[in-house]
Amino acid sequence: MSEPSEEARHSVLEAFDIAKCSSASFNRSLTLLKKANASDSKAFLEVFLTCLNRILLIYTKDPKAERLVNFIVKFVNSKLDVLIGDNHVDLFTVIVAYLIQHSSASEKSVRYRCCQILAEILQNREEESEISEDLWNAITHTMQIRCRDRISSVRSQALRALSRMQDPYEAEDPVTRTFLQLLKKDTAPNVRNTALYYIAISDQSLPLIIQRTRDTSEEVRIQAYSVLREKVDPRALSIQQRITILRDGLKSRSHNVRRCCLGMLQQGWLEGSCESNLTKLVKLLDVETNEDNAFVILQALFRESDIPIIVDVNELSNETAIILKAKIAHYRERSDETSIDLFIPSLQVYCDILVYFHRHSFITRQLLDISEYLDFGDEAGRIHFTKIIKQFLLDQQLDIEIIPHLIRAWCRCENNYVSFVTACVELLGELSTLEEFDNGVSAIERGLAVLKEFLILQENGVNSPNPCPEHLVDSLIQRGLVSTKQKIRLLAVECLGLFCIQDAEVVSVQHLPLFLQICSSDTEELQIVAMKALFDILLCSKWQRRGETSELDGKIASSSVPAKGADAAKLEAECVTFLAERLTSSLSNIRTCAVEGFAKLLLSQRIPSSVTILSCLLLLYFDPFTEDDFNLRQCLSVFFPVFAISFPDNVLLLEKCFFNVINTILDAPSSKSLSEASVLQVAEYLLYLINASASYSRGKQMNDVHEQAQFVHERICCRLLHGIIDDPDERKAREFSKVLNFLRIDMMEVQDCFKQEIRDLLSLAKEHATLRPVITNIRRFETRIFSSSELCDTSESSSMYAGRAECSPEIK
Repeated sequence: MSEPSEEARHSVLEAFDIAKCSSASFNRSLTLLKKANASDSKAFLEVFLTCLNRILLIYTKDPKAERLVNFIVKFVNSKLDVLIGDNHVDLFTVIVAYLIQHSSASEKSVRYRCCQILAEILQNREEESEISEDLWNAITHTMQIRCRDRISSVRSQALRALSRMQDPYEAEDPVTRTFLQLLKKDTAPNVRNTALYYIAISDQSLPLIIQRTRDTSEEVRIQAYSVLREKVDPRALSIQQRITILRDGLKSRSHNVRRCCLGMLQQGWLEGSCESNLTKLVKLLDVETNEDNAFVILQALFRESDIPIIVDVNELSNETAIILKAKIAHYRERSDETSIDLFIPSLQVYCDILVYFHRHSFITRQLLDISEYLDFGDEAGRIHFTKIIKQFLLDQQLDIEIIPHLIRAWCRCENNYVSFVTACVELLGELSTLEEFDNGVSAIERGLAVLKEFLILQENGVNSPNPCPEHLVDSLIQRGLVSTKQKIRLLAVECLGLFCIQDAEVVSVQHLPLFLQICSSDTEELQIVAMKALFDILLCSKWQRRGETSELDGKIASSSVPAKGADAAKLEAECVTFLAERLTSSLSNIRTCAVEGFAKLLLSQRIPSSVTILSCLLLLYFDPFTEDDFNLRQCLSVFFPVFAISFPDNVLLLEKCFFNVINTILDAPSSKSLSEASVLQVAEYLLYLINASASYSRGKQMNDVHEQAQFVHERICCRLLHGIIDDPDERKAREFSKVLNFLRIDMMEVQDCFKQEIRDLLSLAKEHATLRPVITNIRRFETRIFSSSELCDTSESSSMYAGRAECSPEIK
């Protein structure tokens, strides 16, 4: 080797040795590399690539390797030319081409480092630096391929390399499409995280960024809120998007996500886009439509930072009114009465403000809610406030939506609840004698609104020795039910339902036929209200005691008759049957209402457990027809696991439903959507729910129900094998044989009678089965639960394989 070549070699090696120890020595190492290139460019490039290759083989996050990566990136971007043949070529082009060439290597560390170094080079490249079109296309094409790599870290680095290649203004830009695809569907959180950080903001990407605020990964959710804070102006979002982002973030179970969301709200939106003007921020939330959410958001903001506010109570707007309410609520949380007095020094001042703004519905509601945080110790002020409330309730010009707030404020200010009830009854009596106000607003509507809120207070546990007289309730409700206005009829039905549950055992029975009539013939909205009332009555009724699991299949359960009269029991049984028919309604809202109601009844054991009803709920859960019924699916996804682990009886009930549901799907005509449901998915879920061994420990002291619940899988196994034997050539045999391998059976704990029965049925099933997939599935199941020695020797003395890992695979 010539002297210049040897000198260049030593300079390169020395530069890398120095650089790997400390970032502070990079400038010295850069000087050595430039010197080596100047002395012998060909020798320099050869040794440089040799050193680079060694780094490409390191996959772990080694500090020395990471420092060398940073050093190489800095050197490659230093605008140096190297000699290749007789031509001088930019080192950037040479190294990038080399990395592209090796980025498809079979070794994952080489692919990872090639993508990482290329990404760092491009990220640290000066904005004005040009890249040839051929090299640009080569980078784009190669990194898009690496975005489909099986290793998530490689995909993540490939995305970083592509970040400067995006054209967000071009709808068909392939790089942008790659980012969108990985952001939406990649299974690895680190890839979604990288896509979030580097994706360009556009009309296409913004909805997906918002979607990631509900990601399953905490890190991805945090990244999404960071991107929204740093890159997205809240005015670029719709009102609903703003509310959704803030509501989900502030309600997150993760403390870090909540902190990041608050940081976006305060630093990004309030201090940034809104220039620290709180009123501007609240305007972005459209408080008239999102009153409750806006209040929660403001409360969270005040807890995070004690933001000073200046509110002139004589010049309130919708925004300043809700700010005032949130701030006063915050002061009350801190028991800071002095600060509350700065805004509302006395009840008399509060009353004056209320009277001044009482024509402004939204502002009046906020002021009435503020009464929750005021001190009503001033007797004169309290009497004056009560007088104003009564005047408002009789004011024919006042918005009826304010009535619930008026009643709650009235109840809060009364120091004697009996006097409040008495005064409220007197007011209801006065309203019941009126017909129409001058402006055409119905006095009955106002009376029903008052009655509804009064009954809600009763329902929420505010007991009174002087309840509302039944004749007064009947007077208002009966006149409301015959009204031609649906809004009034709706209020009347709601009031009747609330009144019935005050004494569900007596009052409700005489009104059940009316609710059933409304459910049968009125508008959809009224049907739903009547159905909810019926479910509430059944929930409050005591006709079914805990622990009773008698079957409800159109007959009255004998256990329920002694609890009350036979006529009442019969009427309630008819009511349950009627409501069960609504589970198959063609109207989504009615169907969902019925599902929610029966979920409550079954969990609280207020009705006899019914295989028919539970099977119907399971079929609704898996029927593709209901896939867009979000509330229905959400309700059932919570209900089934809770129901399964509540009592051993429920496990046995699910066992009874198993073949009922499976056979219904298999027998469904092809014209029905239920025929498209996956039998295996249904079976796997049901077996997961009824897995008795996961819910109840197998002990010596167990009652009969507990003992039966231990061997559900074994009994199902026998029935599946019987089904295969009876129809060996049918579709059911194929599906049943697949379900066998979802069963969790440990032969060391199986009763002797089941062991012999399963063994005999397996032999018969293999003899009768003619389809190869069925035979294969049976043998696979047999191999899993029995040892090979037992398969050869079927005598009772043969050994049995007890490997729990094979006998009891986890259902995923």
